[in-house]
Amino acid sequence: MKDKRIQIIYDLIDTILSVIRLLGLSRLKKTPRIQSKNTQCIIMGNGPSLLKLLEEDKAVLAKYDFLAVNHMARSAQYEKFKPSIYVLCDPAFWFAKGYEIPQQLVKETFKSMVDKTTWPLQLYIPYQAKKAGIKALLSSNSNIQVYYFNKTTFEGFSWLKYKIYDLQWGIVRPQNVLNVALMLMIYSGYQRIYLFGADNDWLKNVWVDEKNRIRHSEIHFYSENKEGKQICDNSQKLHMVLASLYIVFKNYVDIEEYAKKKRVKIYNMNPLSFIDAFEKLTCGLK
Repeated sequence: MKDKRIQIIYDLIDTILSVIRLLGLSRLKKTPRIQSKNTQCIIMGNGPSLLKLLEEDKAVLAKYDFLAVNHMARSAQYEKFKPSIYVLCDPAFWFAKGYEIPQQLVKETFKSMVDKTTWPLQLYIPYQAKKAGIKALLSSNSNIQVYYFNKTTFEGFSWLKYKIYDLQWGIVRPQNVLNVALMLMIYSGYQRIYLFGADNDWLKNVWVDEKNRIRHSEIHFYSENKEGKQICDNSQKLHMVLASLYIVFKNYVDIEEYAKKKRVKIYNMNPLSFIDAFEKLTCGLK
């Protein structure tokens, strides 16, 4: 009984803070739903296991809408799969202050979208990116339509936060782009969502060196070698990294609970993925 009362207090505090955030940060209007061709979709994460998608039968793949994230436009797979949906969430993609280092990579990604996209593409980016001139960067390609979504965190009582999610005024904490993509897919009415390349196995690729610097290997499906790119981070301590990962994996659990409420099924297609919130399939698509 005591634990339940404490949880109610926590939920009340989270709800109050979330309402304040929503009123201060969100655009209180619905995000345009994704224009879907199918009731099922494939979210293509950037993990190495995404390459297994190439093994699927082309006739089977035609039954699914494809969603790309982050820098996929720079890869050969972008033109192969021709995703109809693209989601960006990281502040680096709208050149936010403090994200100056990856700006050249971001510009190359937008240029790849412009140069390669010969099919209709729906690009979803946060409202915070509206002043960054991304529409202007992509305006020379009429195939790309830009839409905005609220990335405002909303937590607290389930009965209220689910209503906010339904309105798309707020979402789970947008800790990574897959969290956001899943929320947009549920909101847009997809019945089944399949995750490819969602390895999320950062824990085995993080270590602390002799100078107490956090180091990790950044491995994507388009990495030139299996070890990926080594990153050295002087700005964080290990507890900060682990706290960030905690939020990512808790978000997946919260998203699964919301998906069940909306009668949406989410499948993780990588049996070795560290995500333990969704049912894993090893038999491939049908």
